[in-house]
Amino acid sequence: IDGSRMTFEQLADWYLKKYVHAPTYENGQQVDGLRSWKNVKTQVERLKLEFGKINIHSITPELLHKFKNKRKNIDKVKTATINRDLDLINTMFKKAIIQRWID
Repeated sequence: IDGSRMTFEQLADWYLKKYVHAPTYENGQQVDGLRSWKNVKTQVERLKLEFGKINIHSITPELLHKFKNKRKNIDKVKTATINRDLDLINTMFKKAIIQRWID
């Protein structure tokens, strides 16, 4: 995967495939997947609509601030929901850093 040309949509699709699925358990312990995988999938799909075609290197704090303001003032979404969206973006970008797709 070429991180220099990666769009947010490509990162989101990779994240969905790798991390967002039903949990699996061994000896009563969760070893893989997410308990709230359906909610996370919905969140990722919503974020893809907003940032999909944008190169991940072009997503700046200013762009995230505009997203936050749009969600709050235009979409009338609660702050907690906006923070969950931003937290998910943060998680996805941390995974991209580990993969060395971004610095």
